[in-house]
Amino acid sequence: MPIIIPGNTIGVLLGNGDGTFQAAVTYNPGGQQPYSVAVADVNGDGKPDMLVANIAYDVGVLLGNGDGTFQSALDYASGGLYPQAIAAADLNGDGQTDLVVGNRNSYGSTDGSVGVLLNNTILNNATKTTLVSSPNPSLSGQAVIFTASVSTSTGVPPNGEIVTFNDGSVVLGTGSLSGGKASLTTSSLPVGTSTITATYPGDSTYSGSTSPGLNQVVNPTTKFTTSTALASSLNPSTYGQKVTWTATVTSSGSIMPTGE
Repeated sequence: MPIIIPGNTIGVLLGNGDGTFQAAVTYNPGGQQPYSVAVADVNGDGKPDMLVANIAYDVGVLLGNGDGTFQSALDYASGGLYPQAIAAADLNGDGQTDLVVGNRNSYGSTDGSVGVLLNNTILNNATKTTLVSSPNPSLSGQAVIFTASVSTSTGVPPNGEIVTFNDGSVVLGTGSLSGGKASLTTSSLPVGTSTITATYPGDSTYSGSTSPGLNQVVNPTTKFTTSTALASSLNPSTYGQKVTWTATVTSSGSIMPTGE
């Protein structure tokens, strides 16, 4: 029978990055007499959590805040008596971190046991949405295909979920995800530059995200008139002096002239 010492704590010493550490910050491990500690992200928020095997008599899970501090311990039964060792891994391939606990004794016997705690957390994985178009630039009335890609650290959202395409605050239309991609084809964009975004709303597993704005340039099918002005850096000049000629081309349209 282990000696139970009330008030046992776990100490966390944050590193300074030069091989030295800050003073220990202590946490209640949930049970008593903490014996083994593991670190893993168990709730899918990208922040390391602290897992403690307490000999008396449970497993403590301290969710991390992402800044080196931890929340109060959540207590879980280890499946046996006197848990002494703990490890974290995805045991059933569902993308969630499970726990394995080594117990000194089993209930009703004197032999040891291994407790397996499968994770049933509903993940809310962060997503990233990106957007591309083709062609860009396009001509007025020409069909443009916008393709949004939604990715996560654990895969892609389910097929059939909806992505919304916007021109500023105006909804252009929607597309259904397939393999993490959704597309929209439109020929209604006005002449000029439109800033297009794609928004994935998220679900019970994946968080929502919006792509960075994509500048879609639409050129007119008729040419704008231009005006060219010419200036020199030195006029009059002396033979042998360096003179810089500057031509400025302006347009009657909203698109700046390009070329030579």
